[in-house]
Amino acid sequence: MQPFAEKFAELVSMVRNPEGCPQFDKVSLVDGRAIDGNVIPQAALQTEAQFTERFADVYSRALPWLSLHALGFVEGALLVVLKSPKDTTANRDAEVTTIHLQGPSEYVRSSRGWELADGIHTQEIRLDTQHLSEPSATTR
Repeated sequence: MQPFAEKFAELVSMVRNPEGCPQFDKVSLVDGRAIDGNVIPQAALQTEAQFTERFADVYSRALPWLSLHALGFVEGALLVVLKSPKDTTANRDAEVTTIHLQGPSEYVRSSRGWELADGIHTQEIRLDTQHLSEPSATTR
């Protein structure tokens, strides 16, 4: 099994387990570099099948770590962000790239009912920014 398929399946399974998690069939993925402040362009959202190639590209760079962070839900879809080191020239050629899995923060799960968007717009999603800075309650 490819690193993305394996870790993605593990993340989805992890997110489905906590009490209060809404039922979902759709997942939207985005590269963290596409997020501008608290705005995600709709065009940057991808399905699992579409995102596999993007993940493989980033994974092939031999970075020390990557993170798949399930932020919460936007319009019934689980939103997962791929995070990577900001400085992609430092620490390259790592022997092993560690892939971290993170679930939604306590703030998103309890105060927001797992919802993220302050408003859905035709061309972009505006996120409540508090969940972006809080540490995740679930990390693997």
